Amino acid sequence: MSGHRALTPPEERRLLHVVRALPPRHRALVTLQLETGFGIRDIVSLRIGDVWKRDALVPKISLPSKRRNGSLLPTRWAPVTPELAGALRLYLAQLPGGCEITPKLPLFVSRKQGRRNGGPARPITSSAASEIVKATVCLARIEPNGSLGTYSLRRTFARRVFAKLGNDVTLTGVALGHRSTEITKSYLELDAKPPLEAKPSRNSTKRPATPASTIFTGRQRQPHSGSSWRRFPSARKFSHGLKVRSIAEWFAWARGKRSDLPARPSDIPTVPCNAKAYRKFWKGWRDWLGVKSWRTFALAREFAHGLNLRSNREWLAWVRGERPDLPARPSDIPAYPTHAKAYRKFWKGWRDWLGYTGPRQRVARPRRKWLSYPEACEFMHGLKLQTFRQWRDWLSDKRPDLPPRPWNLPASPWVTYRGEWTTWAAWLRVTPRVWRPFAQAREFSHGLNLHTHHEWLAWVHGNRPDLPPRPSDIPAQPRHAKAYRKLWNGWRDWLGVKSWRAFALAREFAHGLNLRTYREWLAWVRGERSDLPARPSDIPAYPDRTPAYREFWNGWPDWLGVQRKSSRIFPFAREFAHGLELKTMREWKAWVRGERPDLPARPSDIPTRPDRTPAYREFWEGWPDWLGYPRWRHRI
Repeated sequence: MSGHRALTPPEERRLLHVVRALPPRHRALVTLQLETGFGIRDIVSLRIGDVWKRDALVPKISLPSKRRNGSLLPTRWAPVTPELAGALRLYLAQLPGGCEITPKLPLFVSRKQGRRNGGPARPITSSAASEIVKATVCLARIEPNGSLGTYSLRRTFARRVFAKLGNDVTLTGVALGHRSTEITKSYLELDAKPPLEAKPSRNSTKRPATPASTIFTGRQRQPHSGSSWRRFPSARKFSHGLKVRSIAEWFAWARGKRSDLPARPSDIPTVPCNAKAYRKFWKGWRDWLGVKSWRTFALAREFAHGLNLRSNREWLAWVRGERPDLPARPSDIPAYPTHAKAYRKFWKGWRDWLGYTGPRQRVARPRRKWLSYPEACEFMHGLKLQTFRQWRDWLSDKRPDLPPRPWNLPASPWVTYRGEWTTWAAWLRVTPRVWRPFAQAREFSHGLNLHTHHEWLAWVHGNRPDLPPRPSDIPAQPRHAKAYRKLWNGWRDWLGVKSWRAFALAREFAHGLNLRTYREWLAWVRGERSDLPARPSDIPAYPDRTPAYREFWNGWPDWLGVQRKSSRIFPFAREFAHGLELKTMREWKAWVRGERPDLPARPSDIPTRPDRTPAYREFWEGWPDWLGYPRWRHRI
């Protein structure tokens, strides 16, 4: 967005004249952004059903609310102007064939993706749409007085709406979908200082240079940062003096990791191949760094023959500097001759390149002879491992107390011994655990006096030193033990917790706590109310979710003994809201939160959300009627 400017009225008229002569697809895309001010991503995401319903164009195009940068953007909509209606009708009448016209079909279908490959139709990319807009601006012969692009049309729309709304920044921001007026002001350039006049170029005497962020002075272009890059010949001469030989060395110097070289001047770009001012002159990194071109293939091959290397592995070892008995690699000999473009026509293989005519060197790898399955099982039984995790830790050398794995013992025994493999229990010789009978185990857990599943897990993990440790025949997860599945009847039965207290008695107990809200109840359940007694084991923490209380549950006010507050009658409540002289729902919410000290506090019989109050549902007609401001505000 930064650097993009709005079109002037003459430029806008010239652009419209050119747009009307474009193909229907391009005309509809450019006109849609110029007349609605939508972003290029929003336009690409539109569907046929967003602009055409019930065999007619919609009167207004809406963009649903969505999340961006962690915040929820509100719903936006814009009217369909006559200029936009004509462009859309012409485009929809000439939609490209090859796909079924449905409301979910993208409005601007890509010509390359989806339909040609037999898949579903996909929309064009935002970069392709941006190129269409930029090409249209170029066809209009608009001088590049600043950076022109898709945001230029959006700024033009913002300037036009700002003038029609009587220079109202807030409503203009609503039309553009901005979250703050600061962004709208930057769009309208209300706080921007007038640009300074640029000095005339040396080679031009007809007129001074254009006062914008992109200025051409002679041959060299000034970048957007304000300081122009050094001219390409002098910059290339400077880089030659550094005697840097590769891209990695160049970036190490640019990041300040080469203390033996001078620091990078501010007029030398870090990535010269991406600098727009150098694009016409760029011929590659070898030209930029002053590295000589590759030696001719015949001479380079002759040099490689003199090294007496036998394989590409030895060649790569010499390239990495691992052969001190050989000379270093010259800068005009490529490290990877197979990738050098100048050698592609002459390359015939590594044997031809190295001049080696002897037999092919192959590393003879002796085939391992694994231990037999009985011998491997006997070795594993001696380790006395009990679980697969312990086996995995032993393979990873995380068990220094055990001997290392022999070279003839496979790491994947289920693959090596496929015909003889049975189970991990047989491989490790794990003795199957025999759990204590269910009745005896449940009686033992009753004696622990635990009340919840969390307390049971804390005891299992050894976090309850006041209780005896878990015996080996008591499972840590009794509900998952196969021997207990048929007899399992829940954690309350396992821990010996009594059934829930009768609803009437439990409600009477809750009334005695004198709690007023659901939040206070949860704080008491979590033990954050030391002034109140602890929760008994037969009182549920969440009575609204307890199956035994489902028939009697009548809401939290009934459970806590709080009388339901009746709301003020709608006409009197609305009259009170009119007296506050608030203009928007946001101001109402700020007053409800107590952020308006200049206004009286909210009475208890005035609801915080009148639009959601059941007693007001029949009379509710919107926030303007509730707050008492006229419906003269127009949305764009």
